[in-house]
Amino acid sequence: MSRGNSHHDHIIETLLGRPATAATYLGERLPPEILAPMTPELPVLLPGSFVDSDQRDSHTDLP
Repeated sequence: MSRGNSHHDHIIETLLGRPATAATYLGERLPPEILAPMTPELPVLLPGSFVDSDQRDSHTDLP
């Protein structure tokens, strides 16, 4: 299955690909000790491809 065509990809894009939806989803499901240090601002959607500290290409589930 190509990237972006699986049910998993659709769910991730729908829930976490929109900052306001991601904030609501995570706020309802993460335990309080993980939420406590988080700021009230909406999460920032970062590019889906990057080079990590070991100079390896990495790709997220979001485009």
